[in-house]
Amino acid sequence: MAALSAEARLRPEIARRLLQDLAERRAHNRSLFDRAVARGDPRPDISLDLLLDVITGLAQIYATTGKRAPAADYALVLGRLLGRPG
Repeated sequence: MAALSAEARLRPEIARRLLQDLAERRAHNRSLFDRAVARGDPRPDISLDLLLDVITGLAQIYATTGKRAPAADYALVLGRLLGRPG
């Protein structure tokens, strides 16, 4: 991902494709969060954009390092953001 981001700075066509891909992924992930809101979770005062950005950032960090993110890491971060003990 780091190499792709660097290449996107040099090649506009890669930048466009990368931004398009990120927008599509964000829309998909947002639909998952919207379904959660429809069933009453998370609380209405929680920013879905913040949740998306934090989870995406965590995923990108692990992708850049070539490691797989433990589910427990996501659960911990989401729990803290949602105000759950953890």
